[in-house]
Amino acid sequence: MNEHGFVRKVHTKLRVTGRLKKIWKINDNFQGGVPDAFYLGDLDSLWVEYKYLPKLPKRDTTLVVPDVSELQYDWLADLQACGKNAWVAVGHPNKVWWTQDLELCRNGIARSTFVEESVDTQTFIDLILDTCTGVRG
Repeated sequence: MNEHGFVRKVHTKLRVTGRLKKIWKINDNFQGGVPDAFYLGDLDSLWVEYKYLPKLPKRDTTLVVPDVSELQYDWLADLQACGKNAWVAVGHPNKVWWTQDLELCRNGIARSTFVEESVDTQTFIDLILDTCTGVRG
């Protein structure tokens, strides 16, 4: 799987719920750094920058540092400064790690903690729905 397939999987599962007003996979060739997706529910909205790692480092102490560009960090930080929900989500085989903490993302997280904090795809879907609608699944 790659990032495109991972995002498609998340969006397919979200659409099936019928709970969000908008699910937008953003592709902007003119404005660099725009997050990959926008979700709108009855309660709130959410911006997500997606990444995908097909393989994780072997050592538990190796830092996992998502490949987020400075323009992407800038967008996410500006959204958060305006009170908007903005996450980085990193898919990896059968799991998703996500954070709102841009500094943690920028500095990296030990592989062992990354794996421990990762959730299955359905739990990630529930987190998106809870953020945007106030109700899981």
